[in-house]
Amino acid sequence: LSYSEGRSGTMKDEAELYWRMYLENCTQGRHHETQRAAVTTILVSVAAAGLAFMRPTNLPISSTYIPLAVLLIGIGVFGAIFARKEYERFALHMRRAAAYRNEIDKLYPGLNLRGLKRGADHDHATHFPRLGDLSLNWLWVALHGLVALMGAVVLLLAVCQVT
Repeated sequence: LSYSEGRSGTMKDEAELYWRMYLENCTQGRHHETQRAAVTTILVSVAAAGLAFMRPTNLPISSTYIPLAVLLIGIGVFGAIFARKEYERFALHMRRAAAYRNEIDKLYPGLNLRGLKRGADHDHATHFPRLGDLSLNWLWVALHGLVALMGAVVLLLAVCQVT
């Protein structure tokens, strides 16, 4: 590695800085995934408790269930948006981490980090050909969408009973 005039530091210092930034962004990405999981757990638990309130013996559904239905819709919509936003933040940090990893690879081409990653990605795709294209993010969004859909069904049934 050649440095231009006026540039101080060594290749080792530069690699250390990239490594620390790589680790920091991986940590931040994990934080967003943990946050998404925690909020999803809370929201789905509240939605399940609300649905448990609707025992089959309480049928037919009456207008008293309209607030519950609106709550379920709100929880589902908020959860879907929150899960999507957390994924966006996760993806940002993973892209940054990849950029730092690529810079380390340039400093130490003998490590072949890119080649190792490509090989591991290829092996993974071979073992999981159908699941590789399925984004886990959309499964989390769909879970929250299901909560909102259940709320919409309860609202529809409650409104139809009133009229």
